[in-house]
Amino acid sequence: LAAAQRLAALLDRQLRDEPSTDEAPTAHPRTCAVADLLREATASARLLGDDHRLQIDPPADGESFECDPELTRLALANLVENAVKYTPAGTTVAVRARREGQRATDALLIEVADDGPGIPATERAHLFRGPWRGAAAAGVAGTGMGLTLAQRMVEAQGGTLALLDGPPGGTVMRIRLPAPDKPLPT
Repeated sequence: LAAAQRLAALLDRQLRDEPSTDEAPTAHPRTCAVADLLREATASARLLGDDHRLQIDPPADGESFECDPELTRLALANLVENAVKYTPAGTTVAVRARREGQRATDALLIEVADDGPGIPATERAHLFRGPWRGAAAAGVAGTGMGLTLAQRMVEAQGGTLALLDGPPGGTVMRIRLPAPDKPLPT
């Protein structure tokens, strides 16, 4: 219910702010506790994946970062929910965050990694071009727009969303959000 309410609020905000659905969402940054973002983003995935092992590895206690909490939470929740939906029961899904460097002004990296079957090389080029669904999506609810929308939410904050080369048989998705002292795109 909370996830649906956040999504409805985000959609309402976007419809008010932007007349075209082709445009990027508008970011409204503020200081956020990173550990809270990770916990909130994984909460809905816990309902989907009661047979999955969800691990959260936040940065140091009290670590905060300037970002749009709704956009970041929704993008991250999409990645975690996808990891749960497209991996078999018993799979570990790890959500971790860290600074790119040692300074408080360094970018924030958030990764969602699983030890599932991975994404076939033939499907990787299509991931962020929604609507599109891979072979593993057969029989799984969805629209094929999740990663495309998540990427737009991250890019609205000046960040990037990428599929990394993970361990054999697994998937690692990384959100990179720019340092707070860098201006957001207009």
